[in-house]
Amino acid sequence: MGSVFDVAKLLEISDFERSELQRLATLFGNPSVDIARLHEFLGGHPALCRMALNSMYDEGQSLDDLIAEARQMKGLFKPHVEGVLQRFKQSPDSKSLAQALRLLINGTPPESDETFEALVA
Repeated sequence: MGSVFDVAKLLEISDFERSELQRLATLFGNPSVDIARLHEFLGGHPALCRMALNSMYDEGQSLDDLIAEARQMKGLFKPHVEGVLQRFKQSPDSKSLAQALRLLINGTPPESDETFEALVA
């Protein structure tokens, strides 16, 4: 028996596969969106995919505009990116993780599984 404060069940949602994202786009009334590009851009992140599809459907925003705004740290994804950046800066290993990220971007894998797991987190 749990606490009286257990009013919700923890639900873990994994990243969307392309086929799931296509189905979601169809449900949002936007079946012609470039799913491959959207999936590549957001990695299938459920909340970000939903936000993007919602913005495209409700506000008529194009995928090109969403991507351009995100690259300029503006628009729909700004709060998410700022939150990730803030958590990264507060990490005690932020300098070594930044170096590992630079190496990874340039094609060199992290030296250890622990470093990779810290980057993913």
